[in-house]
Amino acid sequence: MSEGPHVQGPEVRTPTESDLRQLLLDLHDGPMQLIYAAMLKLELLQASLGGQGEAVHRAAQLQALLERAAIELRGIIDREKAAAKESPDLLSLLREVGAQHQFATQTDVRIVAREHLPDPGPEAKHVFYRVLQESLSNAFRHGRAEQVDVRIGLSQEEGSKKLWMSVADDGVGFDPSGLPADRETGLTGIGERMRSAGGDLMVSSTPGSGTTVHVEMEVE
Repeated sequence: MSEGPHVQGPEVRTPTESDLRQLLLDLHDGPMQLIYAAMLKLELLQASLGGQGEAVHRAAQLQALLERAAIELRGIIDREKAAAKESPDLLSLLREVGAQHQFATQTDVRIVAREHLPDPGPEAKHVFYRVLQESLSNAFRHGRAEQVDVRIGLSQEEGSKKLWMSVADDGVGFDPSGLPADRETGLTGIGERMRSAGGDLMVSSTPGSGTTVHVEMEVE
C-alpha cells in the first residue's frame, strides 16, 4: 500500500528581536495614542456635564477604565522594553508625552533639551513624566493653549546639580489667588509628587499671559 502525498504545513517563523521592536512601536503609536486621546476627550465631556448626574458618574467610570487600560498597556510596553534592554531615557519619555498630547489635541508642543541629561533614576523619571502630562492637560483644558514650549536642562550651583524642566504655554492664564478647585487639586497633586521625590515645583501665571510650570530636582 503506497503512502499518499506528503502535505507540508505552513512554515512557522520564530519572532525576532526586530519583530518585537516593531510590535512595541505599533502598540505605542496605535492603541496607546488612541486611549490617551479618548481620555482627553472624556475629560472635556466631564467638564461640560458639570458635577452631578448619572451621566457624570458613567463618564467617571469610563475614565477609570481608560486609565486602567493605559496603565496596563504601558506596563506591557515597559516590561518588554526592559527585557530587550531598551529602557527609555528621560528625554525620550518626555517627548513621548508631548507627542501623545499633540496627537490628541493638535496643540503645538515643542521640547528642547539644552544639554546632555543625566539619568535621574526611575522614580524621578516617572515624576517628570507625570508633571509634564498634567501641565499639558491643564494648558489644553483650562488655558486653551495653542502652543506649549518645554525646556529641560541641568544647572550647577555651589557644587550641586539640579535637573530642571520649564513648561510654558500661550493660554489665557489665570489669577493664582482665585484658582478653581479642580485645577488647584491638579497642581497640588503634581507639586506633592515632585516634593516627595526631593524636588520642587513653582507655578507662575497672569491673566492673558499664559502659564509657566517650573520644576527642579537635585541629581548626582
